[in-house]
Amino acid sequence: MNLWGLPPQAIARELAANTAMAFPAIRRNRLRGLRTRAPSPQFEARKIAAQFEFLRDSAGDIAGKVVVEIGPGDALGLAPLFIAAGAARYVAVDRFLGDVWGIGANALYDEIERLRSPFPSGWREQVTLVRHSIEHTVAGVPPADIILSFDVIEHLRDLPRAVRNMSSLLKRDGRMVHRIDYGPHGVWLSTDDPLSFLAVPNWLWTAIGSNRGYPNRVRHQQLVRLLEAQGLHMAERITRRQGTDVMDAELVCAFQPALRLGRPFAPEPA
Repeated sequence: MNLWGLPPQAIARELAANTAMAFPAIRRNRLRGLRTRAPSPQFEARKIAAQFEFLRDSAGDIAGKVVVEIGPGDALGLAPLFIAAGAARYVAVDRFLGDVWGIGANALYDEIERLRSPFPSGWREQVTLVRHSIEHTVAGVPPADIILSFDVIEHLRDLPRAVRNMSSLLKRDGRMVHRIDYGPHGVWLSTDDPLSFLAVPNWLWTAIGSNRGYPNRVRHQQLVRLLEAQGLHMAERITRRQGTDVMDAELVCAFQPALRLGRPFAPEPA
């Protein structure tokens, strides 16, 4: 018998994994190295380069700007690209920030540099690391000209507070650019119905994902309403649907109207 498309033993494994991540020693070990399972460093470098092209095209002028990335994760692959494009400072905000100066991350930076062009010397000195969630506080985060995220919004546990905090950081003439993956993640990708994860009771969803960055299950129109409540204007692009449900979307937001999205995200070929 399956439960929401998964066998009971799969649910049990998810519960155990979430419990394990509550222990500081296990969490620290999990955050070492690169957690993403890209087929190769070359593939991951091409993917980050494609993310950069999408984000830069909607962010507008970058020269001299403060760029804040929400949820970079294991590595800061976008940071040297934005700094090379003229950003004055790059701020990485993530409660699960990995070993971004470790061996695996440095190998990825080398691969991105080989793919693109030499990075500015001393680019790391223009990076600020903030090891907490944008949901909790904006302490240590400077006012931002550009706030961006890629497949992160869906992992923020308290999205209303996160949106308020991002809006408070954004300068009046600044922009936010987000790509959001509203679909299933991890083990839920194996279910026959890609929307089955939405039917899991809230108490169980919390028990299997509260320590692991599980999707918050907020839907697109809920996010749009949260952004509008902060006085933000936006341009949106829906890139994938399942029936009437939005599964992927791209947004550019600002306090000023007359916005336009740049090129859509296009993954680099393997």
